[in-house]
Amino acid sequence: MGVRTFLHNTVGGLATVLMAMSVSLALGEVAIRVIDNYPISQLKLPRSNAPTPQSQPLTHYDAAFEHAKNVALSDGVSRDWFISEDPAPFQRATPADWKKVYDTRLQGTASFDFFKLWNSNFVQSLECGSPQLESYFRGFPGYLFVFSAEDGTPYPRYRFIPNSRTPMGLRTNQYGLRGPDIAFKKELGTIRIAVVGASTTVHSHGYPFSYPELLNHWLNLWAQVKNYDIKFEVMNFGREGINSTDIASVVRSEALPLDPDYILYYEGSNQFWPGSIVKGDLPSRRTGLESEATQDLLDALAEYSAVARRVQELTRIFAKDPGAEEDKPELNVVWPADVDEKDPDLESPNLPINLPTILNDLEDIRKAAAHSDAQFVMTSFKWLVEDGMKLDPVRHQSIHRYLNVGFYPYSYQLMERLAAFQNLVFAKYAQQHEDVEFIDVAALYPSDPDLFVDAIHQTYGGVRLRAWIVLQELISVLEKDIQEGRYPRSARETSGPPVPKNIRTVEIDCGEDRAATLSGPLTNFMPLPGALMKLNNGVYSLTTKSEQNAYSAEASLPEVAQSGIPYRVRFDVQVENGSVQFGVLTEDRAKWINITPPITESESWQSVWLTVPANGQRSGPLLVTNASADGVSRIKVREISIYEPRQIYPKLEVLSQEIKLR
Repeated sequence: MGVRTFLHNTVGGLATVLMAMSVSLALGEVAIRVIDNYPISQLKLPRSNAPTPQSQPLTHYDAAFEHAKNVALSDGVSRDWFISEDPAPFQRATPADWKKVYDTRLQGTASFDFFKLWNSNFVQSLECGSPQLESYFRGFPGYLFVFSAEDGTPYPRYRFIPNSRTPMGLRTNQYGLRGPDIAFKKELGTIRIAVVGASTTVHSHGYPFSYPELLNHWLNLWAQVKNYDIKFEVMNFGREGINSTDIASVVRSEALPLDPDYILYYEGSNQFWPGSIVKGDLPSRRTGLESEATQDLLDALAEYSAVARRVQELTRIFAKDPGAEEDKPELNVVWPADVDEKDPDLESPNLPINLPTILNDLEDIRKAAAHSDAQFVMTSFKWLVEDGMKLDPVRHQSIHRYLNVGFYPYSYQLMERLAAFQNLVFAKYAQQHEDVEFIDVAALYPSDPDLFVDAIHQTYGGVRLRAWIVLQELISVLEKDIQEGRYPRSARETSGPPVPKNIRTVEIDCGEDRAATLSGPLTNFMPLPGALMKLNNGVYSLTTKSEQNAYSAEASLPEVAQSGIPYRVRFDVQVENGSVQFGVLTEDRAKWINITPPITESESWQSVWLTVPANGQRSGPLLVTNASADGVSRIKVREISIYEPRQIYPKLEVLSQEIKLR
């Protein structure tokens, strides 16, 4: 047999084998899709093969139903409501052009984030080429929808588009809130409740109803049973990914103009990061049961293949200890010395997990509510994380991955400790203010993994259960105020309907940098007591204080940077040892306006840009803090100057003069 014949037969044989393998895989994929209840003709698989809330009766959610039986009912509430009573659905149509963009041009998180109105002040504060810009607008089709915030600040960072239904199923009213339309003027005998929060308030866009919508329906049923001549209107101001500063802005600019009688706050995850009390270097990634590359490959294949999803299940089932917490390194956890974990001083700037910022925002909300004759209702926040917790490796895989990958290398024990501390702070804040009510959701909500899709977000049955629990607790507050004659009250005059202003479509333009120098270089860079500094030929050599996070040097910023306009600080820095952070404080030094990530050792100079967005208040000084946990840091600094912000769309090219809201 000649070489040519041998090669021909070999190639032909391989082709036959590959063809047979391909056919077998295709048939296997079809078979498993049928068995696992996945659509056969759909290229990209849905996230879950579980029956959808829209197509199944609530009795399908056995865990939620069983737990609801154990909830103590308020007078006038019927247990039957939990299963049988749903709000009336309201309809919105998805525009055909949105469907086309969604199907053909969007990827990843852009599938959600594109169908939002972005605050033009926030967008213009981002740097072209920055990780922040990449993380927010990656996958966008070259343009985005924006609105103009009347207060000139970048908060809230976005709103939902009014009077619309997105391809993911979110339906909004005339103000861009999830839920049906609400008249601007409050009718006589109406009690309005503004529910604020993040993704755990707005919930999955595909769920039939959010917990505020369920509260609205059940409260009106309760009023009928009690023969109260009262109408309840519960408004959902939640939106995913926002923090306490966004929420405070939502209260001021969106909720208060609708004259609420109560403001109900539920949030505790988007500023929750355990690293604030961990010293030293952290492992970059886990080295768990399967390699990161293998897991990433399986995750990618599982988007399209039921076979890949079966393989994922097998890797979890046959793991060393399936469902248990993965092995994690021992961390150097250092609790702040001046913070009593059992009875914390709420004024301490060293409270962990961003609590000083959160408390400052809660105080803004409380004062704004009191000024508008509204009652502030605070809640604790439910985290599903317990030391020693064991999960079903298949049924609870998303919870396991959330905690062991998303929060690696932090242990369940540390996260449980910090979640409990956060709720202690929330409870103490309410206790210290007579005008704040408190609902302990975390204590009342069961730690049952079957109620959760990850450690903070609940299944639809779990959402109903949270609404059911809050209903009973809220009724005790409402009944007292109703009987005392506080509510319902006469409507207040407000600033006007909180509809988004100047809605338009703009192009993302990262072209020529038109930034101009406003001031600099600065010459007033000075050490603070305990730090050492020398100046030689325009170069500052700084030895910081030894304590981590200690302020070590500052520069007063010129008047042009103190007026509340957005600007950028640019400087060159070389870190000889240790690490530092540069940041700008508010004028009263109460909180950071913005701060750089830690800048670590380098043999060469680094050019650093720090964007300071417009926040409605004057800037304080530029500060240097020691970010090292191992003693002093030594750095050199030169050329500190103030620049105009670089705009993402300097021309603000309008692609359509106005969005025609449907």
